Amino acid sequence: MKNLGNQSPITELIENTLSHLPKFSWKTSKGKNLKLFACEEEG
Repeated sequence: MKNLGNQSPITELIENTLSHLPKFSWKTSKGKNLKLFACEEEG
């Protein structure tokens, strides 16, 4: 599974979403903030 080079639709979606949310650190390169973002979204 090589998702580092290719931007998946979900990644692009989150990328665009995060770009509109300054309070979120833009660090989805490793996908660490991705989970944090999902939790914050639900909460």
